[in-house]
Amino acid sequence: MLAVAISTLQTTDMNNDVEVRLARHAPPIARVIANSLKTASARSHIASLVAGMNGVFCLKSEHDAQHVTVSIRDGVINVKGGLDKRAVPVIIVDWNKMSSEGYEPRAEGVWRRPFFSLKVSKLMSEPPPNWADSAKRFWAVASKTAHTPERLVVTCPKEARSLTFGEGDSTVEIVGSATNLSDVFTGSAVLADSVATGKLQVHASLEHLAGLSDAGIDILCGEARG
Repeated sequence: MLAVAISTLQTTDMNNDVEVRLARHAPPIARVIANSLKTASARSHIASLVAGMNGVFCLKSEHDAQHVTVSIRDGVINVKGGLDKRAVPVIIVDWNKMSSEGYEPRAEGVWRRPFFSLKVSKLMSEPPPNWADSAKRFWAVASKTAHTPERLVVTCPKEARSLTFGEGDSTVEIVGSATNLSDVFTGSAVLADSVATGKLQVHASLEHLAGLSDAGIDILCGEARG
């Protein structure tokens, strides 16, 4: 069997021992899942959940070949692209709906490993950090990234809440729902893509939009440590 080259994404909570490992040439969707698992595992109750898991499961796309395999053993989570025949359960997903409120993917093979499948369900359904906390971490990275503004304003109209980061004349404002803001600030979505699809509204120059998008990609790839 060929060894898979991996890079390591350390969680930010010094009190947990969960390690997320990503195959070096993993496709983008595997990076999204690895980043999501890294973020979730920084929480103590999820770290405890992972410590008691041992098995392999897959996320299988309904519409294309963007599949992801996740294996967990001894507090280590390995993420790679593709499907593993050992996987139980196999979760059938529509990637375009993953962030939609109320969306529930279906799972196959649950009856073969019901207790492990239940833990998988809890792990994958862990909500991301709230957008405000995620925005603070995002700005810690973005403020050190090239072509970003001196000042960032983030507004969530439904919560009637706005946060401002940094100081200076060049300002970018990002407006959207709590879910879509959280997706961008945790690295699960790229800002430019969310703007292009209408999920977020941004008042920014093309240069600043590109710079902030790059910051999100750094977070997604695990290269930034802000």
